[in-house]
Amino acid sequence: MGDGRGLDILDTLDPGTAVAIRQTFKVSDQAEPYSTGSMTLVLVLSEPGNNEGRYSPLQSAHYPMRSVMHYPLDMQISAKYTYNPAADYLLVVNADTKREVIHQICGLVADLGLQLDIWNMSVYGNFRDPNCTIPANADHVFYNYMGKSIIVLANPFEYFQRGMRTAFDLLDPQVVSYLATGGTQFLFPEAAASNPTWINSVLFPTRPFDGTPDQRPGETTKKAVVAKVNGEAPENMWMPSKGKLFKKPQSALNSDAKGVAQLLNKNLPMRRFAVSPSLEGSTKNVAGKIFIRHGLSLSTRIVTAIGRWGIEDARPSELNTYLLIAALPFKKRARLFWNYVGGTLAAEVELQGGEKGPVVNVAGGMSSNARVNLIIF
Repeated sequence: MGDGRGLDILDTLDPGTAVAIRQTFKVSDQAEPYSTGSMTLVLVLSEPGNNEGRYSPLQSAHYPMRSVMHYPLDMQISAKYTYNPAADYLLVVNADTKREVIHQICGLVADLGLQLDIWNMSVYGNFRDPNCTIPANADHVFYNYMGKSIIVLANPFEYFQRGMRTAFDLLDPQVVSYLATGGTQFLFPEAAASNPTWINSVLFPTRPFDGTPDQRPGETTKKAVVAKVNGEAPENMWMPSKGKLFKKPQSALNSDAKGVAQLLNKNLPMRRFAVSPSLEGSTKNVAGKIFIRHGLSLSTRIVTAIGRWGIEDARPSELNTYLLIAALPFKKRARLFWNYVGGTLAAEVELQGGEKGPVVNVAGGMSSNARVNLIIF
């Protein structure tokens, strides 16, 4: 950040009081984005009285004042967020994201001929889009990337002196679920552990239950259930379960719920459902209710990678390279594949007997001690 210095002089500072000191520093134009800048805060006091014989014999950079304490302060130099409509990725980082991780991802994206935007959670503190002039539409910056790829570094970081946080603590699962339904691909690398509660909220977003109170037990046919569930705007629903003469209500209810689950899996194999029985409303003729919750399609791709992102090499490891490319929508991956094959064949013809090889090598070295657990849901 250069050798610039700032000095605030206070005439007096009474015991037990606090004074806010503000300084504005300019980051050098040559500073590398997402590098670490260093600053040192120094407290200096004037010598007692005007008798130089009583001055401290130690040299001072602020003579005739002496330094009594100092505090080193490191800070991340972050680039300003700018929305690029042509961006293929949104990369979400934080103050504790290592610079090497960001450079690896940016380098691979550039090698693929793609573009990427970067959002820093430690700068903005939330996900509101600063470029949006209409607050009602500024709920989430992720909305700018519907149908694209969003990479969220999920490592723990200090959140404005309020303790450690992760992206899962700040990210609304309803937003992720909505975007995933629209074809957005998500990758959460560097997660410290899985978050079952958050994941379940993403897979099964909160929706009201559409009841059928005018329906009598036994009237709901299999065809009607599938048609109801497979509507244009399906919502969560419940259906009554008919009581059985020689079965207890719970047993009859569990049997019907199992049948409904098998029916849905058979007729709608690419849909995700949660079927749960409940004794709510149980009477002599009604065993209870069967609740059906709609989840995200099984074709939805949301990946959480648990483990450290290797930074031993300048390029991502083979596994991390795969994760980054697999996070692209299928159409984009297919286009990259054919462009890659076409470019390779053209290069081989131009070499004319020389050593043949791919134009872009997207495979990096796999670290021997790399260990990453994947959770795909």
